[in-house]
Amino acid sequence: MTFASPPGKTAGDFSHLSVLLVDDEAFAVRLEGAVLKQLGITDVRVARDGAEAVRMLEEAGGNIDLVISDWNMPNMSGLELLRRVRQEQAGIPFIMLTSKVTEQAVREAVQAGVDGYLAKPFSPSQLRTRIQAILSRR
Repeated sequence: MTFASPPGKTAGDFSHLSVLLVDDEAFAVRLEGAVLKQLGITDVRVARDGAEAVRMLEEAGGNIDLVISDWNMPNMSGLELLRRVRQEQAGIPFIMLTSKVTEQAVREAVQAGVDGYLAKPFSPSQLRTRIQAILSRR
């Protein structure tokens, strides 16, 4: 997994990244996908819940550079997905998106190893800033 820009690419150029976007709401997927496209990220894979995301991560064989996941989803929540990712592929940056903005929810996500947390509703610029901050630390 490479987070630094490859030769010939400038810092902040994320066009080489592969992102797994996990959300069961079609509108949210469109919004988040548009932000990723604005960042130059064209390899975006979409899962509708955590269980599907686990399968897609396994099939990708380590070729996912970032997971962006909603918290509340059917079959497997974003928090359960985060815990699974940390057990199996600990190095993947993980951003949690949620309307759960309680201190306890944030604490749970941090304890599980989340890299970033963004409260819904959020603006495209907030998501862009969070992605850039997380990936620039890598």
